Amino acid sequence: MAKEYIQASSFDQHKIPAIFREQFVTLEIPSEFPGQWISQGYTHIHFGAIRLALSYHGCKGLPVAARLALLNTRYLEYQHARIGSLETTLNYGTVVVTFYPNFNMTLDDPQLHNFLKVQLQITGVDQVLDTYQATLYYQMAYRVQNHAFDLVIPITNDALLITVDTNQRAACTHVPRQIPKEDFQKLLFSS
Repeated sequence: MAKEYIQASSFDQHKIPAIFREQFVTLEIPSEFPGQWISQGYTHIHFGAIRLALSYHGCKGLPVAARLALLNTRYLEYQHARIGSLETTLNYGTVVVTFYPNFNMTLDDPQLHNFLKVQLQITGVDQVLDTYQATLYYQMAYRVQNHAFDLVIPITNDALLITVDTNQRAACTHVPRQIPKEDFQKLLFSS
């Protein structure tokens, strides 16, 4: 008999230092959870939704932009690791986006605690290096289960790229999920 338990984590946060290069933030599952779930008879975890919120710590109206990508770092090539990405301005307040990874892992996978990462780069207005320029918040919704049955596979092999302009208008673009990192960067820099 299938046994399932659905849970959403609290909003965790990570301070983003003011540095001039891309940064990686690990989305963590508390290390004690998998052992507890296994002792209750669960064997797998399904990642259903991951909500990210980025708050810039600066004056409103400044020309500040951010690029972020949600990565499954169990894959060796970027084109396979990228779950979704967002390009946005940060000049009007907190930006929130939800990604839907839709995959299972075993609870005893050694990568479970640190494989989800957010790749983040903030550009536009330089700040001193000993300050925090933003805070990244994240929340994960997942289902622990005693089976590995998958949900319906997406109809398209494309990933979603969401771009938000300075007037807070969103544009959604489907890009090939298997696009190499260099080609994806060209796409970002041309938009």
